[in-house]
Amino acid sequence: GEKKRLYAERLRTAEYFIYDPTTGGLEGWRLNGGGYDHPLKVEAVGRLWSQELGLYLGTWDGRYQGHHDRWLRFYDVHGRLVPT
Repeated sequence: GEKKRLYAERLRTAEYFIYDPTTGGLEGWRLNGGGYDHPLKVEAVGRLWSQELGLYLGTWDGRYQGHHDRWLRFYDVHGRLVPT
């Protein structure tokens, strides 16, 4: 929508990710030319590779600050959870 277009056209952000905590859906795109027309491939374990960060973006089920939930987290190239 409008926010995605703003990030592509005005801010020229190299990658754009969206996460829906209700469904656990995670999507990402790489800027190509004038827009995000290159969707990132979801890996077998449900993670997306961020070329800009050199990390995977994915979910983690666990306890954080006293709350058990599904959290959006970073993983290294070996699939290890990056500490917060």
